[in-house]
Amino acid sequence: MIEVYHNELKQLWLNAEGSPDLLFCNNNTNTKRLYNYDDGRRYYKDGINDYIVHGADTLNPKKTGTKAAVNYDIKVLAEQALRCG
Repeated sequence: MIEVYHNELKQLWLNAEGSPDLLFCNNNTNTKRLYNYDDGRRYYKDGINDYIVHGADTLNPKKTGTKAAVNYDIKVLAEQALRCG
């Protein structure tokens, strides 16, 4: 479960079924990647993508942040994909 607090919407929850990975980073621009400037921050907004696509160590291990995702690791066989389409 991911708990969210928004100034106008107040407290909300995202409840994911099963046992998915909960991924967290912050919604900050990666200044080192874009401008070659280290602002001292970590877990930039592209952290979830970099983790999923490249296996990078870019997620907040404390499982907090201003950006979050639920990641299910599933396998779809070729025959199953054809039936879904």
